[in-house]
Amino acid sequence: MRDTAASGRSHVLPDLLQPGLRIVFCGTAAGNVSAARGAYYAHPQNRFWSALHAIRLTPRQLRPEEYPEMLQWGLGLTDIAKHVSGMDRELPLGALGREAGAALKAKIAAAEPAWLAFTSLNAGRRYLGRAAGFGEQPERIGRTRLWLLPSPSPTAGWNWESNKHWWRMLADEARLAAPAVVLTQAEAVAREATACPAGQRPSRSGARPRRGGRRRRSSIAQPVDQQGDHAS
Repeated sequence: MRDTAASGRSHVLPDLLQPGLRIVFCGTAAGNVSAARGAYYAHPQNRFWSALHAIRLTPRQLRPEEYPEMLQWGLGLTDIAKHVSGMDRELPLGALGREAGAALKAKIAAAEPAWLAFTSLNAGRRYLGRAAGFGEQPERIGRTRLWLLPSPSPTAGWNWESNKHWWRMLADEARLAAPAVVLTQAEAVAREATACPAGQRPSRSGARPRRGGRRRRSSIAQPVDQQGDHAS
């Protein structure tokens, strides 16, 4: 087990978050292999990356070290426990407790993804503080909907085949949502400048000026013609 808080260091793995994402995937804590490689779901037998490709959330199967590329397809990553790593049973008491849950809730409320998907029953149940099954939950974080997935970890391989359809169901739900539009900082500045030229104020009549500027659409990868935790 690794504890970065005790050494005064930052998160084991950095969050991959920005406003307007379709799905943010959340585990309990980075596994040992993931912590060593500095990449999410990095155990060679973890099914996370192959699952994303199989359900067409990414146009190809990414390598764990390529995880920052997920943003272009409207996907993000985080964990409940950010300062420790290891198997769930190895984590210190309280690592997945109320304080960690509150921190997760705050950053999801700020980023407002359409979905927060927990990548194991244990992760979802720890956050919710109750028993829960796979699929959508009644709770919300602001406008963000919650979904519990079967773990892609090799330690949970015994029930993967019978439950992996929950991953495809989440992808289908995400595709039904209206496309999110994510602006870079430069695009946001240009858009505001176009909307309100120098020396002018926005109209108070209720009619807003036509806004220009190129928009970047953050969307789930569409099909092409051919086509518990990390424990890692």
